Order: sequence, then structure tokens, then C-alpha cells
Amino acid sequence: MKQLAHCHGQNYIAIFAKRFRKLLSELDLIAYGIQKICRA
Repeated sequence: MKQLAHCHGQNYIAIFAKRFRKLLSELDLIAYGIQKICRA
């Protein structure tokens, strides 16, 4: 039972990391767009 919970926890962390990375790349795109608008 303990091992199952540990495995589930690792999966959850992996999913969270993937979503977090996607969010960061979206924020990067937004920041890049804002910089282009400010410079124009």
C-alpha cells in the first residue's frame, strides 16, 4: 500500500511539472509580446 501511494505521488509530481513547464512557456510568450509592444 505504501509503495502504491509513493508511485502515485511521483506521477502527480510529473504531471504537475509538465503543466508548470507549459505555463512558464506561455508566460514567456506573453512577456515577449509585451516587450515587442513596448519597443514598437
